[in-house]
Amino acid sequence: MNSKAILLATAVFSIALSASALADSYYFRSKGSPVSDVSGNPDNGGEDTSPETPASASFGFVADKYRAGTTISGTLDSTLTTPSWSFTQTPAEPSIGFATVEGGVTATAPTVEDPITFQVTATASEGVKTVTAGSASVTVHPILAITGGPAGEIKGTVNTALDAQPAYVLKGLVDTATYTLMQSSAPMTDFGTQCPGLSFSATDGKISGTPTDVCSLENLTVKVKDDFDETEATSGVFSLKNTLPPSNVMAWGYNSSGQLGDGTKIDRSTSAPVLGGKTYKQVAAGIYHACGLAIDGTVDCWGFNGYGQLGIGTTENKLLPVKVQGLSGVTSIAAGSYHTCAIVSGGAKCWGYNGNGQLGDGSTTNRTSPVQVSGLTSGVTKIATGDSHTCAIVSGGAVKCWGSNSGGQLGDGSTTNRTAPVQVSGLTSGVTSITAGTYHTCAIVSGGAKCWGSNNSGQLGNTAVTWTTSPVSAGLTSGVTAIAAGDNHTCAIVSGGAKCWGSNNSGQLGDTTTTNRSTPVQVVGLTSGVSGIASGANSTYAW
Repeated sequence: MNSKAILLATAVFSIALSASALADSYYFRSKGSPVSDVSGNPDNGGEDTSPETPASASFGFVADKYRAGTTISGTLDSTLTTPSWSFTQTPAEPSIGFATVEGGVTATAPTVEDPITFQVTATASEGVKTVTAGSASVTVHPILAITGGPAGEIKGTVNTALDAQPAYVLKGLVDTATYTLMQSSAPMTDFGTQCPGLSFSATDGKISGTPTDVCSLENLTVKVKDDFDETEATSGVFSLKNTLPPSNVMAWGYNSSGQLGDGTKIDRSTSAPVLGGKTYKQVAAGIYHACGLAIDGTVDCWGFNGYGQLGIGTTENKLLPVKVQGLSGVTSIAAGSYHTCAIVSGGAKCWGYNGNGQLGDGSTTNRTSPVQVSGLTSGVTKIATGDSHTCAIVSGGAVKCWGSNSGGQLGDGSTTNRTAPVQVSGLTSGVTSITAGTYHTCAIVSGGAKCWGSNNSGQLGNTAVTWTTSPVSAGLTSGVTAIAAGDNHTCAIVSGGAKCWGSNNSGQLGDTTTTNRSTPVQVVGLTSGVSGIASGANSTYAW
């Protein structure tokens, strides 16, 4: 290399070195700002060249917990003049989708199945400058939901502790849960009054306790509130029914007014227990009501009560047995169509419908509680009720009757209604049993059967079909041990076998025909061994 080339290379290297040194000795400055070298000496332009303050940024969430579907809010700040913001999250899914607003950031909390905590990093940039604002965490909780709890119906029994209920399961609960019992979407404020003995817990939503009375509630739900954000969720619908324990009586058939005593008005084609937990030694049934004589000498009634025939002081129907007011020491009961009677400490008392004087208290006023039958305060041994009349056996075996007498069923030789007991003609002694049909009456007198009243179907058994207002022989003069009258037919146990007479339109006489009979006929297959007999309106029972 010649001397000119060497000199040129040296000059180029020197210029490059000077430029490098210059770059290491100066900072970038904003337009119009003085620049100086590292020693503080201004450059030829006279501008300040002191180091620039580095850019900064900050980021955070207003709260650390949010519910899915709600708005997440955050704060943003930066020394950059017009920063652009970007966000990264871990986990990456589900995406939150942040959007900047003046002075902050918002997003809609994504749908999640379980709580997820997201770590979010915010970055600010402007031109070639990028500043990390930092990281913050936020937890997204699922939408509040409630499952579990009772399914369908909670069944309770009076005086028996309620079975433990399944627990409610909450999804998305953030803070403390508060439960409220609802009925038809309205809070129940009188639950303990409607269902005595039970309580509802606001801390777990359960119903517990020992019911002390019956109750029935429909369209129940439980509403739960998360104290975190007042969010609410509602359980499935259920019902609650507290019933009485079963008695020893079974019932079935028509139940329009609750006459089956099972707490419903549902007809039953199979037997179900009358509820109440009592043991009854006798049951008497009217058209739409029934009564039971308990072993403690009290009486319960249930069913239709339009005329006060339940004896409870009101005319309110009852689907379950209720105690008749003021009765104890009862030995026998009987039920007519819409009235009821009992033998109480040897006297007779009746209640219910009294339009024909069938209560025997000297009036035609309906009674919602038992009244004394006039003149029968003692000595009553048997009592029987027809549709609208009543008869009793009194001391010495005499028979007295009162009430409707349109068919001569009172046996006093007239067809005049009586509001107080009258003597049945010729039956002043020797009567051991009595039964009443709709418009006729029969009795066992000295072992034979006598009947009186309506006879259009031959139900008096005297070979005729004409009415009689005083007793006539039913063609059975001896061997009769039990007798039972239906609407228009009569049956008896005679020397251990069963015989019937009267209307037979439904085969109630049991002689394999549907022909009415005006004299007693043998029930087929029941010639001996019969110990009891009873008649329904158009049916007969023997055992």
